[in-house]
Amino acid sequence: MGDQVQKGVAPIYISDLQMKIAGLPEEERQIIRLLLLVDERGRYRELSFPFPKGKELKENAGLYEKYLLAMINNLLVSFGGALLKLYFDLSDKNLAEMAARALSRFQADHVRNDRTGYGVYLNYINRMNVFLGLGKFRIEVCALEAWPDLDEMEQYFIYLPEDGGKEQDILRRSAVEMEDRTFCSLDVGGNSIKGAVVQDGKVKVLKEYQWYPTGYKVAEEMNAPMILMVRFLSACTGLLEKEGTLDRIRETLDSQMPYHQLLKWTEKLEEEGIRTKERFDSVVIGFPDIVVHNKIAGGESFKQLGLKNNPDTDYEIEFFKTSDIDRMVAGYVKKGAPVVVLNDGNAASYITSVEQAFSADNFIDAYGMFANTIGTEMGTGFISRAGTIQHIPLEGFQHVIDLGNEAYASYPAADIRSVCSMNTGIPGTIQKYISQLGLFRMAVTALYEAKDPLYGRLLEEGLINYAPERDSLTTVTAPKDRRGQLTRRLIAQLDERTPAVEAAFRTMGKALGVLIDQDKMIFPEIVTTRLLSGGIIANNRAYELLTEGLHAHNPTYNVMRLDEETMYSPLLRSIRPDQRNFNVAIGSAYIGNRFLMENRENIEDMEESHS
Repeated sequence: MGDQVQKGVAPIYISDLQMKIAGLPEEERQIIRLLLLVDERGRYRELSFPFPKGKELKENAGLYEKYLLAMINNLLVSFGGALLKLYFDLSDKNLAEMAARALSRFQADHVRNDRTGYGVYLNYINRMNVFLGLGKFRIEVCALEAWPDLDEMEQYFIYLPEDGGKEQDILRRSAVEMEDRTFCSLDVGGNSIKGAVVQDGKVKVLKEYQWYPTGYKVAEEMNAPMILMVRFLSACTGLLEKEGTLDRIRETLDSQMPYHQLLKWTEKLEEEGIRTKERFDSVVIGFPDIVVHNKIAGGESFKQLGLKNNPDTDYEIEFFKTSDIDRMVAGYVKKGAPVVVLNDGNAASYITSVEQAFSADNFIDAYGMFANTIGTEMGTGFISRAGTIQHIPLEGFQHVIDLGNEAYASYPAADIRSVCSMNTGIPGTIQKYISQLGLFRMAVTALYEAKDPLYGRLLEEGLINYAPERDSLTTVTAPKDRRGQLTRRLIAQLDERTPAVEAAFRTMGKALGVLIDQDKMIFPEIVTTRLLSGGIIANNRAYELLTEGLHAHNPTYNVMRLDEETMYSPLLRSIRPDQRNFNVAIGSAYIGNRFLMENRENIEDMEESHS
């Protein structure tokens, strides 16, 4: 290993370690096999990988224990599940002891969902299992020779191709059969909530609301802005129907308007006789967490840290108060109309499926593909030709890809220089590579260590904060959240060819390549091309540098960027350039319409059956 790695100031990418293991003589390697039962039907996924033994394992035990943890982790954060079985040579005492230590880190026996570190993932898997009807997650250790004969027909797939023509027709219908229908959608992010009203297939209202959910301490603070946004958008729609314009409330559309003022304006419109209840044909909320059957089910994201760390409340109780956001906004849809809550990455992916249904050259592979939204964190969605909404975690940003950088792992997670996850404290996750957090970590750390004048200017401008007495380097979130400004400031440096910022985007590309390596093992049926979106890569130079880093890692891997060139449906083709940040909120009307159509078809089938 190089000097930088020995000093703990360089990454050890998991892909590089796998190549090293693959190069060991056969007698110095063994096999570990993971069998994961995913759902109530007993469908499974398996993951097998070579592992060192003998001298190599003994001399580098710490590194290989981290590797074993990472492989188990990356499978669990992809699928969730009910039961994990770990198969290996039980006669290998070193490996048996290592496996016992590694599995104990998941804290599977804890009664409450208060696990830490790697156990955090079991917290959200157990919450998911409540809504999926599965029991508490379990882990078992088995002898390698006990590996069962598996029925390939029982293997779990996110999506299996069916009648392509019928699937495409449903997607196109959800985008064009919008006459006499009004849809409200929220695209919820870590910095803002974007809301849209689509009526008769046209955009009627757009509203952005700035928020910082990580700072909230109780569930009501988390729920209230989303409920108010739906209520306010309903009031705006009523005002448009009454007066034909929103001119007299134009100031309310400012993204910086605080909650209490927005509430006052909404109440004023209601006092004028504008009805807000039972207005919409559907409400759709794309939320940045795991969502199962309309219920927010994860509870371990960066956005929820304030709730989780509140010593005055029971987090499990507070979290489940946020799960029912579908019920809380149900009063704003017509009787019997659908409210749809889904992961924000799923929402973006569904919209892409619709757009491709209108394209003559559909780029979606038969078994689907992954899409990544690069924002505060990195969201992962699954795109299929049918518009699949999946119910597994797909927490790509929780994948561990770096087993090195020990020096940077010693910083608290909130320190810009830290490689530790803000959610779990685990070092080396995608969260600190491909995201706004990753950009800050890599670019600002490089500027700080090089004593670059730009670092001093960022301090002077109040975009970052350094406390020398604690050696603490942090972003600024209070009294005003400056993270968005810091992001724009760093991206603007690409025009100046600032090496630290350029290197950060190249490293993002490298990290994406390592993530694709791992997903090739976990999801071998899914292509390696990724569809990317998000403000961080909207800049052409940023996208070029990320692509450059990806191709340096593996020239056969490719990315595509979601932009106006990938929009084909009439509604999204009609939006103005200044409205493109709302494309997920606007396009989510398609999701609401599909559920509405299915509701109506089910009612018609029932009526026909009765008659």
